[in-house]
Amino acid sequence: MQAVQWTRSLGILMEGVGELLAANKVKHVPTRVKWMTNLGRRCCFVFNLLYLLKAEAIHLDIIHRDLRPENVMIVHAGKTLIAKIGNMGIARIKAAPLLSHHARGERSPGFQPREQFENEKETTAVDMFALGCIMFYVISSGKHPFGAVNKRKANIRRNNCDLRPIQNFPEAYDLIQHLVDSEPNSRLIASQVLLHPFFWNYDVKLDFFMKVSDYAVEVNWLLSTELDAAIGDTSWDGKVDDIFLDHNNKYSARHANASMTSYVQTMKDYNYAKISDLLRVIRNTQHHYGRLPKDIKMGFTYTLMVCSLSCLWRYTRSFIPNIRKPMSSNNSSKKYSQGEKKPKTPLLKVSNYLLSNATYAHELRSPTQRRSHDLLPSHKHTIMRLPTSLLLFIGALIFSGAGNVRSDASDHRYKDGDSVPLYANKVGPFHNPSETYRYFDLPFCIPEGVKDKKEALGEVLNGDRLVSAPYKLNFREEKDSDVYCKKKLSREEVEQFRRAVEKDYYFQMYYDDLPIWGFIGKVDKESKSDPSEFKYFLYKHIQFEILYNKDRVIEINARMDPHSLVDLTEDKEVVAEFMYTVKWKETETPFEKRMDKYAMSSSLPHHLEIHWFSIINSCVTVLLLTGFLATILMRVLKNDFMKYAQDEEAADDQEETGWKYIHGDVFRFPKHKSLFAASLGSGTQLFTLTIFIFMLSLVGVFYPYNRGALFTALVVIYALTSGIAGYTASSFYCQLEGKNWVRNLLLTGGLFCGPLFLTFCFLNTVAIAYSATAALPFGTIVVIVLIWTLVTSPLLVLGGIAGKNSKAEFQAPVRTTKYPREIPPLPWYRSAIPQMAMAGFLPFSAIYIELYYIFASVWGHRIYTIYSILFIVFIILLIVTAFITVALTYFQLAAEDHEWWWRSFLCGGSTGLFIYAYCLYYYYARSDMSGFMQTSFFFGYMACICYGFFLMLGTVGFRAALLFVRHIYRSIKCE
Repeated sequence: MQAVQWTRSLGILMEGVGELLAANKVKHVPTRVKWMTNLGRRCCFVFNLLYLLKAEAIHLDIIHRDLRPENVMIVHAGKTLIAKIGNMGIARIKAAPLLSHHARGERSPGFQPREQFENEKETTAVDMFALGCIMFYVISSGKHPFGAVNKRKANIRRNNCDLRPIQNFPEAYDLIQHLVDSEPNSRLIASQVLLHPFFWNYDVKLDFFMKVSDYAVEVNWLLSTELDAAIGDTSWDGKVDDIFLDHNNKYSARHANASMTSYVQTMKDYNYAKISDLLRVIRNTQHHYGRLPKDIKMGFTYTLMVCSLSCLWRYTRSFIPNIRKPMSSNNSSKKYSQGEKKPKTPLLKVSNYLLSNATYAHELRSPTQRRSHDLLPSHKHTIMRLPTSLLLFIGALIFSGAGNVRSDASDHRYKDGDSVPLYANKVGPFHNPSETYRYFDLPFCIPEGVKDKKEALGEVLNGDRLVSAPYKLNFREEKDSDVYCKKKLSREEVEQFRRAVEKDYYFQMYYDDLPIWGFIGKVDKESKSDPSEFKYFLYKHIQFEILYNKDRVIEINARMDPHSLVDLTEDKEVVAEFMYTVKWKETETPFEKRMDKYAMSSSLPHHLEIHWFSIINSCVTVLLLTGFLATILMRVLKNDFMKYAQDEEAADDQEETGWKYIHGDVFRFPKHKSLFAASLGSGTQLFTLTIFIFMLSLVGVFYPYNRGALFTALVVIYALTSGIAGYTASSFYCQLEGKNWVRNLLLTGGLFCGPLFLTFCFLNTVAIAYSATAALPFGTIVVIVLIWTLVTSPLLVLGGIAGKNSKAEFQAPVRTTKYPREIPPLPWYRSAIPQMAMAGFLPFSAIYIELYYIFASVWGHRIYTIYSILFIVFIILLIVTAFITVALTYFQLAAEDHEWWWRSFLCGGSTGLFIYAYCLYYYYARSDMSGFMQTSFFFGYMACICYGFFLMLGTVGFRAALLFVRHIYRSIKCE
């Protein structure tokens, strides 16, 4: 880590940090006078530099996000103190979107503002809050404005800060008060902080009071006793002695005080207990200040610093730090008392000029500060520059993670009466999620100018068909039983609605990208067992309740009025008057949290308890298998090594050590080498695809109702990873001494895509016959074919060519004999089918609890968002699959069965068969799905998914078995 050096381009890291002011930390709260001594002046200068650094950081739009005392280092650079900021690990560019809300978690208690731990939008105000706390930490010798560690978070939420330890320093008090405000918009920005009087040097302070004194003569109220009464007892006589504490000053305090007092007394009689008289002294000496003796200058300067600025600041601080809003002058001399709104006096005009005038603002900094600030941007040497390729990759990852995010803080803002987009999506039987139809396939009123929303590839694959809805829900416009349509339903339309109500049809809409659901009707059974006596009703009045926060929509709920119904029981024409009501309510929920209510459903305590039970159960399985496998390896291999060390020609126990006798056959290449290599290539690609999907899910891409994001990711990642399949299959096929690598490459490309394509053709035909939204439009099919032709196939070929030319040889630790050894007769339980059953059951037992929630999400309406737990379960699945395959491979070799290649692949992939068997159980026992279309979609696509699991886990099982076999045969001596 190196020292900080800023440039105009990003690529900076900071120097390591140490304890803040460890050598200078005082043991008590310093008084106002003592603060102006060595430590005080150093800290003022240090913080001035610190804010200069922050101004440069904000100029580059960088947010540190984790500032705390440990991350600020104050070091000596010759005779100068330099402040450095460290630990930029979670810093980010302000304009870049977050990878995920997970990156917002708890960091430094007490130095994190309210919006940061409440997951609101992070701006540069986050760092301003932390800097205010650090400032208080230094001035108060280690205290915190929000109290003890265990109370800080609650106090920050309530904006309950205690600044009493620094009440003797009004400038610091005022500055910190504006920095630690609970509202981000109320905090000062870095450029404003640098203009705050806390950082004024002696010349600037004196210049300020000289300008104030000019107005003191013109404005009577400033010279009246009201000013002194408002400030209180502010005697400034005799305080010069106290401030000359710097032992390096060659002028004695008493001499300076005497000189100044005698000089003042020669001018006029003054009341040293009044600030107004001090202003008169300043005015009278303003034009002669440059010719005053140095000791008198020094007396004035220190007096202003110790008394004047401290006291007068208490009186004028309400308008001097108010630099966020323009200050206008007002020559009114209206009297006011404490608590009333202070008038805009000419004094305000002075402060406005000093703090907002661009020309003078540059002069507010001391010469040292100006030099430091001017030098910082001109550094040409950068300690570390991030590689451009890495930045592009991170940017692409962020873009891919946020490209489909609808709840972006930069949009979704509306004014009163603005039109908020409302789209009707689809309708269908509640228990058949794949059997959905267009909203207007039911005979609802079709408004004029209905437009289809342009949808992304993933949305089309998800079966979404969005059209403009018939309701007008303008922002903050309430409506009460507004009739939008009156329609006479024919007998056919009544029958169509009745069938829909009978099948529990629901509708889905999106309002400002927030999902809305509702049933279109209800069946009144009234304890009647005969279905012919049931009554069917259509809801004709929908009530919308919309929650908003300022100019944003936060939540929407739709409730069907149970008292406003249309009777559909009889086959006759019916007049239906469709109405809707809109109610708006204000909420304090921030915009960034509006999707949390959908994500929280799978994180409820009782659900998490079941999930953790699943993980514990899986972990126990892993521990048992690990112990079992370790015991076998330690016992068997130890005995084998001992016997070989004793040069025994044969083992006493053939059953235990028979695997050594087939060392000449164990690495004999399997039959159907091309198919085997293609299976490994496809399995490796699917494994890579799964890992990428988990990465995207863990960074928050697949948040609830991010329409089509998962399908888009699957299509794109599968296309981009096809080169991995080609390389793996071709290289392994060449290692197995295969000759026709082109045929192997074609087999690899069609091994998974072929069955998937055939399944899709059949199911898409069924969807077309049903006129369902699951039927892909011709244009979408063309896009998928183009992706497969222009991306997947070329990458597959390139990967195959690279694999063929890799020239890697198969690493076998022993030689293979010319003729295969005969396999002895084996018991039935050592055959392939029983071993596959055993190998598949144990991994399946580790995941079956989690499978229910996944099925309920994919084939139901449950929301699944706890991807971290799912990832843990996936890792456990891989471990269990690898362990059980290794164990079964050992038993197979111990029985002198050397045909373990295909067996290990089949045993590893057999979990996919158990998952498909679970599909049968779930369909008939746990779900209410029905109908030919839903049944065919469920079993058809689940067959493809389970087949993918078979290839992926088979690859994992074989790779684990191959490592194990190589290890044990490398560890023995074979003649």
